Amino acid sequence: MSASGAFFIQKNIVYKFLIRPILFLFDPERVHHFSFAAIRMAHRIPFVGNMLRSYFTLNHPSLERELFGIRFPNPVGLAAGFDKDAKLYEPLSNFGFGFIEIGVRSTTRHLGVKVVLVKSFARIHETNLKKQGMLGLTFANENDYDLIQEDDTFHFVDLVDFAPGKPLTIEIAHSDGTSDTIIANHSYNDAQIEWYKAGSALNLIKQQNA
Repeated sequence: MSASGAFFIQKNIVYKFLIRPILFLFDPERVHHFSFAAIRMAHRIPFVGNMLRSYFTLNHPSLERELFGIRFPNPVGLAAGFDKDAKLYEPLSNFGFGFIEIGVRSTTRHLGVKVVLVKSFARIHETNLKKQGMLGLTFANENDYDLIQEDDTFHFVDLVDFAPGKPLTIEIAHSDGTSDTIIANHSYNDAQIEWYKAGSALNLIKQQNA
């Protein structure tokens, strides 16, 4: 048996017979928050990151993959959803993953969409929009939805004052020369506004680590 095979069998035994039975005793959401807090707290200790990296990381040519011109050290990654706010990107990189997704949904942004204005949001979808540097807004008055026409132009009157808890004013210019003004609510906090200003959460991480 190769060294890489023995390595993964050893880790699988630890997870299967020790970690997994304990975690499955509790509510999944509680386990998620507990694991998140534990990882964050552990990485406040200076040597923990290096210790975890040496334990979990295995570099072996048989594990490497190349996709779309990007080379990954191994095919095992962390799926989107665990770190939906991109707060543990660096600590999670110490666990040997070949890649890490931070819950980003990029399809909408790739279509050139800058703003999503709706009557209501699913929480995870709204967070994904925020992480992509887009504006996820809801109508303060749901009846204002009926004012919007297909060829309207939107002017954000006070976006320069974008702040937590402060609704945004939008002027809707219609093709017939008339206009309407509506109020849009948002749930952005200070950190999420920084995502917007940087163009996305990933852009902000890149700037902070430059």
